[in-house]
Parts: sequence; C-alpha cells; structure tokens
Amino acid sequence: MTGRRLSPGSRRRQPPPSSVGYRRVPEVGHLLPLPDDPFTTGITLTPRVDRYGLITVKMCRYSVPVRFIDRKVTVTLTCDELIVYDASADCAGVSQRP
Repeated sequence: MTGRRLSPGSRRRQPPPSSVGYRRVPEVGHLLPLPDDPFTTGITLTPRVDRYGLITVKMCRYSVPVRFIDRKVTVTLTCDELIVYDASADCAGVSQRP
C-alpha cells in the first residue's frame, strides 16, 4: 500500500445481505403448487458396460454383473443412490448414504 486515500466517489457500495426467505416473498404469488403425484428427481443415463463389467457414471466407475458386458444398461442417478436396470428389472444398486 502506498498510503493513498480513496476519494468518497470511488468507493464501491455492497448490496445488503438478504436471506433466501426474504427474496422468496415477492415470488410466492408467481409459483405454481407442486403436483400431487410423486415424481423422480434423478437423471436417467444409458452407459455401456465395458469388458471388465464396469460402467462409468459422472466420472465414477461402478461394477455390474458380468452378464451385461458389452451391453447398454439404464441407470437412474439420484442424490443418494444409483440404480442399474436392464429391461426394467433391477440388476444392481449402490446406496451413497454414509
């Protein structure tokens, strides 16, 4: 620091901090209600099983039964689990809860 003082016009003003609840109040009238029927919040992917019986989902590798080698499987990835399907039947599952 050179000891130079800033003029009052060159200072930056930060916006006041606000909470999520405070910012939600003006939007409440524009929000639609949630549907009554349940819906999934995960994503569905179709990775191919490699020759070692592994699939790669979001840069992580998971093992599946070797009978699915060189086939595509359907994967549902949620925040706490990964389920692998083949022809709508579960073939593997991983829970990511501690």
